[in-house]
Amino acid sequence: MALFRRSRLFAPRGATLLLATLLVVSCANSSGEAIHIGLAGSFSDPIGLPMKLAAELAVEEINATGGINGHKVELVTKDDYADPDSAVFVANDLYASGVSAVVSAIVSAIGWAS
Repeated sequence: MALFRRSRLFAPRGATLLLATLLVVSCANSSGEAIHIGLAGSFSDPIGLPMKLAAELAVEEINATGGINGHKVELVTKDDYADPDSAVFVANDLYASGVSAVVSAIVSAIGWAS
């Protein structure tokens, strides 16, 4: 029950992912490649699990309706362990991987670092 209540707190994260996906659709390659969205968070910590589950659900729902302009959405997840130094590494790694957008920062110190 507590996980359900916590996941309600992070439901806006799923909406943020949807919005970010819609915003980057113009960045998608016209060759039919998937749109890659980066998701960084402290997924090894219970506070980050609802964010990851919400993002996965959002991607599943988007892809179930045919994706965005025919492009499937793929989630690239990276665990930053709620550590500012790890968050910088994760942000650089996601940038280097060529994702179209990144959803992140459950913890404010992580957001500042990345």
